[in-house]
This record gives sequence, structure tokens and C-alpha cells, in this order.
Amino acid sequence: RPVLVAPPARSKTFARNILAAWNGSPQAARALTAALPLMREAEAVTLLQIEEGSVASVGDAVDYLAAHGCKAQGIIRPRTQAVGDTLLEAAFNEGADLIVMGAYTHNRIRELIFGGATLDALLDATIPLLMAH
Repeated sequence: RPVLVAPPARSKTFARNILAAWNGSPQAARALTAALPLMREAEAVTLLQIEEGSVASVGDAVDYLAAHGCKAQGIIRPRTQAVGDTLLEAAFNEGADLIVMGAYTHNRIRELIFGGATLDALLDATIPLLMAH
């Protein structure tokens, strides 16, 4: 089931400008599916793919959303820092008021020890997160 995590500070808007992280994982796909009702009503939806040698195509995810009544744009960013930092930076740059992402796409123990995008987002996000595993 999806989980909505909200930071202590209240946002002025919610789910008007959505940034979704896309890496082709089952978790990312579940998060997109869970967020579809919000995405259909949003003013802007951006799918972010971070280059990591992934074969996942952000274009395929944009097409999936279009088939379900949601207009979205895809962006690809190089990995120049931790994935979580790139995600949060993109959310800020896009003016997002909600981040949609898969959670724990790697082993939870590995993420706990070495860190990962899920932990980075949970600790550092200043806007709500919709996560699915």
C-alpha cells in the first residue's frame, strides 16, 4: 500500500505540481499507479529518470500515464551526486509540491547501512512524499 509522508511544515499547495522518480522498478511502477488520481488533477507532472545505466525508459512511463488520462513530461538528469540528492534538487527546481517514488528498491539492510534515495528523501524532503514498495 502507498504511504503519504508529510514534513512538519505545512505546504501552501498539495499535488498541483508533482515530481515522480522513475527507474523502471516495480516499486516505482506501484507508486505511479497509486498516484494516478492525484496526477490526473495536477497542473504539472514531471517524471524524473536519473542516469545510472538503467534500461528503463522515462518515455514509456510518460506513455503509460498518457494512456491513463494524465499529461506528463519526462526529464533525464545525469547522476552527479547521490540519487536522493538529485531527486530533491529536481523537486526544488521544478517547484514540486509532491514527490512520488518507489521505496526501498534495494535491500532495506543495504539502504540502512549505505544509505539510499528512500532514506535521503525521508530525512531531507521539505514537501510531502507518496511512496510505494
